[in-house]
Amino acid sequence: KSMLADLDVHDVDAAYRLLGGDFELGDDETPTLKSDPTADVKKHLEKQLNERYKYLLKGTQAAGGGAGGSKGSGSGTGSITPTKMTTEQIHEYIDKHGREAYMTALAAEETALLTKKAAA
Repeated sequence: KSMLADLDVHDVDAAYRLLGGDFELGDDETPTLKSDPTADVKKHLEKQLNERYKYLLKGTQAAGGGAGGSKGSGSGTGSITPTKMTTEQIHEYIDKHGREAYMTALAAEETALLTKKAAA
């Protein structure tokens, strides 16, 4: 998580859950990118957040509860949030929109919940 600490994100934990699988720790506990161990870790994180999870970046208009994108439209989930979906609804959503879309919607919901808790 320390590799995300100096990035300007709303929720470091959410960013870590989404991007942590891209990395592995070396013998000296330094994170390296699995696909390219010589790559600049910070630049990779910034690029991925900017391209795939912009709502996590501070200073963007994408943060908040509406960042999850459209849900439902025939998938049987309607406006149910990811944490309230049944296992069957999750599978339907992933089949229709893809795993990446589900993870993005889940992270957006978690970010919105954490933001509400922090404001309370």
